[in-house]
Amino acid sequence: MENCIYCTKTEQRKKISRYVCDLNVSSVFLLYDQTFPGRCVVAFKDHKTELFMLTKSERDAFAEDVSIVAGAISELYHADKVEYAIFGDKMPHLHVHLAVKRKEDPDFGTPYNQTTREKVIFNDQQMNERISEIVTKIKKS
Repeated sequence: MENCIYCTKTEQRKKISRYVCDLNVSSVFLLYDQTFPGRCVVAFKDHKTELFMLTKSERDAFAEDVSIVAGAISELYHADKVEYAIFGDKMPHLHVHLAVKRKEDPDFGTPYNQTTREKVIFNDQQMNERISEIVTKIKKS
């Protein structure tokens, strides 16, 4: 837990993402890498590493939080599919990556992979605008 970027709020997390908001049992972070529009992470608030470590009510609440964010970015960025990725081998904290995919994307039909496209890195102003859009949409959920 001492090296967890979600628990300790380290500079490493701040270099790759910006805090968006808190939901019921999670926190949302927007990644500076917006190659996939709205790409974000929904991280469970407590330090857990696996879904099976959560109680049923925590799992249900976490799934609801992920669904709220997925719905918001899907609508905002016109997704044909939202992809969900849970890794954790390099960052052992329960978190879900969300990525918008569109049929016209060159890599549509293949699994979400952040190395298949040229990176689109947002500056602070672009991040502020996107965060505002997402928070507004989440509040309407």
